[in-house]
Amino acid sequence: MWRITLILNSAFLGVAALGAAVSQMRLRNNYLRYPDESRPLELLPAISHAALHTYWLTWLVPLIWFLVSIGLIRQIGSGTEEKKRAWVQLHTTATLLISALLLFYFITAGMLPFAKLYLYLSK
Repeated sequence: MWRITLILNSAFLGVAALGAAVSQMRLRNNYLRYPDESRPLELLPAISHAALHTYWLTWLVPLIWFLVSIGLIRQIGSGTEEKKRAWVQLHTTATLLISALLLFYFITAGMLPFAKLYLYLSK
Protein backbone atom coordinates (compact mmCIF):
# COMPACT_ATOMS: atom_id res chain seq x y z
CA MET A 1 0.00 0.00 0.00
CA TRP A 2 2.82 2.40 0.78
CA ARG A 3 4.27 1.91 -2.70
CA ILE A 4 0.98 2.96 -4.24
CA THR A 5 0.93 6.01 -1.97
CA LEU A 6 4.36 7.11 -3.16
CA ILE A 7 3.41 6.67 -6.81
CA LEU A 8 0.12 8.54 -6.28
CA ASN A 9 2.05 11.35 -4.59
CA SER A 10 4.19 11.65 -7.71
CA ALA A 11 1.09 11.64 -9.88
CA PHE A 12 -0.44 14.38 -7.72
CA LEU A 13 2.67 16.50 -8.18
CA GLY A 14 2.43 15.89 -11.93
CA VAL A 15 -1.19 17.12 -11.95
CA ALA A 16 -0.20 20.20 -9.94
CA ALA A 17 2.63 20.89 -12.40
CA LEU A 18 0.18 20.51 -15.27
CA GLY A 19 -2.06 23.08 -13.60
CA ALA A 20 0.93 25.38 -13.22
CA ALA A 21 1.79 24.95 -16.90
CA VAL A 22 -1.79 25.63 -17.97
CA SER A 23 -1.82 28.81 -15.91
CA GLN A 24 1.11 30.06 -18.00
CA MET A 25 -0.54 29.54 -21.39
CA ARG A 26 -2.18 32.94 -21.63
CA LEU A 27 0.98 34.70 -20.44
CA ARG A 28 3.12 32.85 -22.99
CA ASN A 29 0.65 33.54 -25.80
CA ASN A 30 0.28 37.25 -25.03
CA TYR A 31 3.92 38.09 -24.40
CA LEU A 32 6.00 35.56 -26.32
CA ARG A 33 4.11 34.01 -29.21
CA TYR A 34 1.81 36.83 -30.30
CA PRO A 35 3.20 40.06 -28.86
CA ASP A 36 1.14 43.21 -29.27
CA GLU A 37 2.19 46.84 -28.98
CA SER A 38 -0.83 47.58 -26.78
CA ARG A 39 0.73 45.36 -24.07
CA PRO A 40 4.23 46.73 -23.52
CA LEU A 41 6.76 44.19 -22.28
CA GLU A 42 8.23 46.66 -19.83
CA LEU A 43 5.03 46.25 -17.80
CA LEU A 44 5.84 42.60 -17.21
CA PRO A 45 6.46 42.05 -13.47
CA ALA A 46 9.73 40.44 -12.42
CA ILE A 47 8.04 37.26 -11.17
CA SER A 48 6.26 36.82 -14.50
CA HIS A 49 9.47 37.38 -16.42
CA ALA A 50 11.19 34.78 -14.24
CA ALA A 51 8.30 32.33 -14.69
CA LEU A 52 8.52 32.63 -18.46
CA HIS A 53 12.20 31.72 -18.28
CA THR A 54 11.73 28.89 -15.75
CA TYR A 55 8.83 27.21 -17.53
CA TRP A 56 10.91 24.04 -17.69
CA LEU A 57 10.28 23.58 -13.95
CA THR A 58 6.76 22.42 -14.76
CA TRP A 59 8.09 19.20 -16.28
CA LEU A 60 11.45 18.81 -14.54
CA VAL A 61 10.18 18.91 -10.94
CA PRO A 62 7.63 16.07 -11.41
CA LEU A 63 10.20 14.00 -13.29
CA ILE A 64 12.78 14.37 -10.52
CA TRP A 65 10.12 13.70 -7.88
CA PHE A 66 9.09 10.50 -9.67
CA LEU A 67 12.71 9.36 -9.73
CA VAL A 68 13.04 10.19 -6.02
CA SER A 69 9.90 8.15 -5.37
CA ILE A 70 11.26 5.14 -7.24
CA GLY A 71 14.54 5.44 -5.34
CA LEU A 72 12.66 5.67 -2.06
CA ILE A 73 10.64 2.57 -2.89
CA ARG A 74 13.83 0.64 -3.53
CA GLN A 75 15.57 2.07 -0.45
CA ILE A 76 12.94 1.40 2.20
CA GLY A 77 11.58 -1.84 0.77
CA SER A 78 13.17 -4.03 3.44
CA GLY A 79 12.75 -1.67 6.40
CA THR A 80 10.41 -1.88 9.33
CA GLU A 81 6.82 -0.69 9.16
CA GLU A 82 7.57 2.34 11.33
CA LYS A 83 10.41 3.38 9.06
CA LYS A 84 8.20 2.97 5.98
CA ARG A 85 5.40 4.96 7.58
CA ALA A 86 7.75 7.78 8.53
CA TRP A 87 9.21 8.00 5.01
CA VAL A 88 5.76 7.93 3.39
CA GLN A 89 4.58 10.72 5.69
CA LEU A 90 7.65 12.79 4.88
CA HIS A 91 7.20 12.14 1.15
CA THR A 92 3.52 13.09 1.28
CA THR A 93 4.23 16.29 3.19
CA ALA A 94 7.00 17.26 0.79
CA THR A 95 4.75 16.49 -2.19
CA LEU A 96 1.99 18.74 -0.88
CA LEU A 97 4.45 21.55 -0.08
CA ILE A 98 6.19 21.38 -3.46
CA SER A 99 2.83 21.22 -5.28
CA ALA A 100 1.51 24.25 -3.40
CA LEU A 101 4.68 26.27 -4.05
CA LEU A 102 4.74 25.35 -7.73
CA LEU A 103 1.08 26.28 -8.19
CA PHE A 104 1.38 29.51 -6.19
CA TYR A 105 4.48 30.65 -8.09
CA PHE A 106 3.17 30.02 -11.58
CA ILE A 107 -0.43 31.10 -10.98
CA THR A 108 0.73 34.34 -9.37
CA ALA A 109 3.17 34.93 -12.21
CA GLY A 110 0.42 34.28 -14.73
CA MET A 111 -2.08 36.69 -13.17
CA LEU A 112 0.16 39.63 -12.24
CA PRO A 113 0.78 41.04 -15.75
CA PHE A 114 -2.92 41.24 -16.48
CA ALA A 115 -3.67 42.88 -13.14
CA LYS A 116 -0.82 45.33 -13.72
CA LEU A 117 -2.00 46.01 -17.28
CA TYR A 118 -5.54 46.62 -16.04
CA LEU A 119 -4.26 49.12 -13.48
CA TYR A 120 -2.06 50.77 -16.12
CA LEU A 121 -4.91 51.15 -18.62
CA SER A 122 -7.45 52.31 -16.04
CA LYS A 123 -5.46 55.47 -15.24
